[in-house]
Amino acid sequence: MKKTYQPFIILKADEILEILKEDVKYSDFIKNRLCDLLTDKFINGKLCSEDPIEDIFNEDELVGFISEALTYDSIKHLMELELVNSFNDGNNEDCFFLTEKGKLYVETMIKKK
Repeated sequence: MKKTYQPFIILKADEILEILKEDVKYSDFIKNRLCDLLTDKFINGKLCSEDPIEDIFNEDELVGFISEALTYDSIKHLMELELVNSFNDGNNEDCFFLTEKGKLYVETMIKKK
């Protein structure tokens, strides 16, 4: 299901991602995740279109978003290497697991120690 965001949410997300371009690799997933976070703030009355970018997230929230983006990028890379795969658990949650190739890689790395 494709989500629709308020235009000002999309603009704020673009501004934030431009500021974080050195720390966060852009992807549609990351932009949508940021739009979800901004939408949650808007719904909870903690964001309006006039709020300056620097006042939207506190330090912990910003670090959490950057960590989430880096984790996503790492998992995506492991999936491209076919070391990890995922399935949807039926509750709309992705569950990740080592593939056979991933298990062999881990065993090899353990033996090298």
